[in-house]
Amino acid sequence: MCAFEPNHSRSVDDGKSKELALEIYDYIRTTNEACFKWAKRGLEIFRLITNRKSENQNAYERFFQHVHLGPPVDAVGLAKPSPDLIVLVEYDVHFGSALCPDLDYLGTGKPCSFPAAMNAEGYHALFFGSPRVSESGHVAGSGIGVFAKSRVFDVAQAKGAAVAEASVFNMADAQGGSVTRHENGTLNIVVACGAREPYGLQVNNFDLHSKSHKRGSMKGAGLEELSVNDRKNVAMCTLEFRHEVRASHSRMHP
Repeated sequence: MCAFEPNHSRSVDDGKSKELALEIYDYIRTTNEACFKWAKRGLEIFRLITNRKSENQNAYERFFQHVHLGPPVDAVGLAKPSPDLIVLVEYDVHFGSALCPDLDYLGTGKPCSFPAAMNAEGYHALFFGSPRVSESGHVAGSGIGVFAKSRVFDVAQAKGAAVAEASVFNMADAQGGSVTRHENGTLNIVVACGAREPYGLQVNNFDLHSKSHKRGSMKGAGLEELSVNDRKNVAMCTLEFRHEVRASHSRMHP
């Protein structure tokens, strides 16, 4: 994180309070441009979670450093593998917005959405929407993101569901949920809060219906359900190792 150390010896009454305020404002503005604006931060997050090389070599010394993967290249310059499974909480860029626009994540010169970039990297992209919904009643833009490497995992079919044809994997529902299969075999799945195994897949999204003490009441005077803007959700999905991965594991561990 960037640190700001204002001159605390100044007094707001010494005639320089306006100068100090402008100094603080300018620091916040420039820091936002340098560190937190999505055009910068979004690319670094994508490179970090997919273990791509960062343009900023200091990025791996920040608070979001990898626990096990470390820098994307080893001591002799060989690329290290990307994770098989990635989970992001408070994930709010699946649909994009004016604040989080499409970016050139892949370095091809063609901007795309975050989930499209993850699909292109070979990941199934699953978005589990929070209890909050948009004005139209559809899935809002925040929730839980799960990304599973498609050469390792399949999203499991619901029990009793017929094996879905490729054409089935292009559907949407009234709550804004959807599932799309791309040419490389990856899936982009949006699961509305409250959905139970939509599209014949083992994916579920539960509203916790969290409660809190009533506002203005004494502790123990009763509980009331939090508003949808404050409630949390639980995402559940079943991933299965692909047949060739299972076979490889069987040969390694007879």
